[in-house]
Amino acid sequence: MPGIAGVIPTEQDPRLAQRLESMVRPMLHRPWYRVERSVTPAAAIAGICVDDEPALASADGVTLALAGDPVDDQEEAGAPSMAERLLRRFLSGGESALRGLNGVYAACVWEERRKRLTIVNDRNGFLHLYWWRSADALLFATEAKAISQDPGFDRTIDQRGLLDFLVAGHFFDERTFFADLALVPPASVLVWERGKLVVERYWDYRFEPAGPARAGAGSLQRATDADGYADEYGRRLETAVRRRVRDDVCLPLTGGLDTRSLAGFLHRAAPDARVVTNTVGHEHSWDVRFARRIADELGWPHTFLPVEPSYLAEYGDVGISVLEGNGSCSTFWVMAELPFLDELRPTVTWSGFLGCCMSGANLPRKTPPATGKAAVDAIWTYKFTGSFSSQDLASLLRPEVYANAATEPYESIRRCFAAPDTDDVLDRWMYVDLRQRMRRLSAVHRDILAVSSRVMEPFVDNDFMDFALALPRHGLIHPDQPLYRRMVTRSLPQLARIGHAKTGRPVEASRVRYVARRALRKARASIAPRLPLRIGASHDYKAYVHYDEWLRTGSRLAIEKALSDEDCLADMFNMDAVRALAADHMEGRRNEHAKLCELATFAMWRRRYG
Repeated sequence: MPGIAGVIPTEQDPRLAQRLESMVRPMLHRPWYRVERSVTPAAAIAGICVDDEPALASADGVTLALAGDPVDDQEEAGAPSMAERLLRRFLSGGESALRGLNGVYAACVWEERRKRLTIVNDRNGFLHLYWWRSADALLFATEAKAISQDPGFDRTIDQRGLLDFLVAGHFFDERTFFADLALVPPASVLVWERGKLVVERYWDYRFEPAGPARAGAGSLQRATDADGYADEYGRRLETAVRRRVRDDVCLPLTGGLDTRSLAGFLHRAAPDARVVTNTVGHEHSWDVRFARRIADELGWPHTFLPVEPSYLAEYGDVGISVLEGNGSCSTFWVMAELPFLDELRPTVTWSGFLGCCMSGANLPRKTPPATGKAAVDAIWTYKFTGSFSSQDLASLLRPEVYANAATEPYESIRRCFAAPDTDDVLDRWMYVDLRQRMRRLSAVHRDILAVSSRVMEPFVDNDFMDFALALPRHGLIHPDQPLYRRMVTRSLPQLARIGHAKTGRPVEASRVRYVARRALRKARASIAPRLPLRIGASHDYKAYVHYDEWLRTGSRLAIEKALSDEDCLADMFNMDAVRALAADHMEGRRNEHAKLCELATFAMWRRRYG
C-alpha cells in the first residue's frame, strides 16, 4: 500500500541507498506502484505512490514526503500536488504549518543544510508511522516490515504487546509485537537532529464542560431540541463529504448507518459522479441485503463479494502482509475486497470508519462509575476483556511471560482514562475508545482499502469530529444511536426506509420498536443455547461470516496448522493448553473462535516476520 520510508544515519553510510531499497521492497504490494526517492549522503527517503499523485516534493535543499490524504480547502496556483503545497507551507511557516491538517496523514521533511528530520502526523494518529532508533541511524516507515527487515533489528517479542493483543485483539499505546519498534504518537512532531530525538505532542481531544455551551458551535448554541442537533449533525457530515468528492469512487456499502449516510450525502453532492458499490459477506447477511437496496435506491451498481468458509486459507498470507498483526485473522474475510478493487482501480475508495464511535455506539448503556478504580474496572471489563480472561492467560502463557506483562494492558487503559481534561465519565470512555481502540484496531481497515487506491474517511473530518465531541453524551450520543438515526430519517428519508443491519427494521422505526427488537434478540440469544438444536438454532443475519462454524469446517486446516507451529508459540505459550483450547472448539464443547484466531494470528505473523 502507498506510504513512506526513510533512513537517517548518524554517520555517512556508503550503503544508504541499498538500505532504503531493502525497506521499500516489502512495501510494494502491487506491481503498478511507483516509487519516488531522494538520497543524499545524509538521508534516504522514499515515497510509494498508488497513482500519479507525487509523494515527494523538493525545493531549496528541503524534501517533503507525504503519506495519507490530507484534505486542503486552500487553492494554490501552480502547485499541482498536495506534497508541493505542504512543502511551500513548511518553507514559509515551519513545522507548525503541517500540524492539525484535516484528514489522515503523516509528513516527513528533511532539511539538508540543517541535517534535520521533522515528522508531523495527523491529530488522531490514524495513519500508523513506525520508528526505530538503531545504533547508527533513525529508521521510519508506514509499514513495520520495512524496518524489521534491517539486519541490525532486534526481533525480541514485546511481551506487553503480546498481552495487549490477547486481551483486546489489538495493541495499546504505541506498542507492537516487537520490543524495539513503536508508533509515532498521535498529534506529534518528531524532530531528529544530529543524533538527538525530541517528540512533542501538539494537540489532544477537548471536551466542553457540561452545560448550555455543550450544545456546540454557531447557531446550534441556541438549539435545545433533538431535531436541531440532528440537522446540524447532518449538515456537518454533508460538508465533510463535499470536501472529499471525486469523480470515480468505490464505496463498500453495509446495512449500517455509516456508509448509508455517506452514500446519501455523496449522491446529493455529486449526482453525476461515477460510483460503484460492493458488499462483502455471506449471502444471507442483512448487510448484503440492505446494502443492495441502498445502492438500488441511488441508482448505483452493486456487487456482492461472497466469503467462503475457507477464507482463512485463502486470505491468511495477504492478511498478515497487509495488517502485520494489527488485527485478528478472524477479520481477514475483508481481504475479499482486494481482487474487486484491483480490477476496478478507482480514484478513491470511501470508508465509513469512525462513524459508529462518534455517534456513541461504543459507549455503555448505563452510566458507569465516574472515578477511582471502579471507573477503570468498568471500562476495562466492558471493552477489553472479550477474549482471554486473566485466568485464561495465566494457564495459557508460560509463567515467566505472564508474570512479566500481566498488569501492563490494564495500566495502559488506566493511564489513558485519566488523561483527558474532563469530569464527565462518558467523555473519558470516548477518549479511551478513540485513542486505544479506534486508533490501534479500527483504523487499520484503511490499510486494506489503501492497497489498491486512495482512501477517504469523511467521519475523520476535523470540523465534524469537533462538533460531535461537543455534543452532550447523555441522551443523544448513546449506543442506540438515537441522534444518528434521527439525522438519517430527517436528512435522508429515502434511505431511512431501508432496513438497518443491527435490527432488521427500517432506520426510521421508533426507538420503542428499536429497543424492543434489541431486547427480543438478546433474550433469544440467552435462551437458544439451552434449547434443542432444531429449536434453538437461528441463522445469524447480522454477521458477515459464520466465525465459529467456519473455523470447524473450511478454515480448520489453516487454523490447526498455525496453532501447531511450536517454533513460533512454544517459548511464549503452554502448548498443552493451546491444544486443549483448540480441541474444545473443534469438538463443539465451546465457541473459542476469537481466542484461537488471536493465537493463530500471532503464530502466522511470527512465522513471516518474527
